[in-house]
Amino acid sequence: MDKKEIKIERWSVCNRYKNYKSNNYYKEIDKAFIEWEKATEHMLLFEKSDVDPNIIIELKAANPANKEQDKFVSAYTTPNVVNNKLLNMEINFYTTDPLGRKISKQQMYNTALHEIAHALGMLGHSDDKDNVMYMINDYANPNKEKKSVLTEADINTIKL
Repeated sequence: MDKKEIKIERWSVCNRYKNYKSNNYYKEIDKAFIEWEKATEHMLLFEKSDVDPNIIIELKAANPANKEQDKFVSAYTTPNVVNNKLLNMEINFYTTDPLGRKISKQQMYNTALHEIAHALGMLGHSDDKDNVMYMINDYANPNKEKKSVLTEADINTIKL
């Protein structure tokens, strides 16, 4: 991305969550969008808009993961494509782990940093455990409460 180029991404909350301002999970998602803006030196800007959003956010209470497994998905990002045209990306966050326990605000923030990168086109994962794009899929992982920080590798990859 050229240093002078500024890209504005519009994002919206799924209609059933219009009272998201009082929802602590959405506050963490807001913080993650702001962190990406800062990290890209405001070359990426995000605005909340219900008009033609590029990124749609939805929270889901029930996590369909198998309780007997050690691994689970805390969120996933999918493209909405019609007639071979990308309309937007949808990020679906689960608010519980496979045991039905609510995820923490820190877990939501960390997951949002990761999923926003997917929504921006970073489809793969990193092998480096320090990168936001490293996939932590073990809900028993002790690092899940450690605040994620965007690394130089994360930032440089999104700037490509």
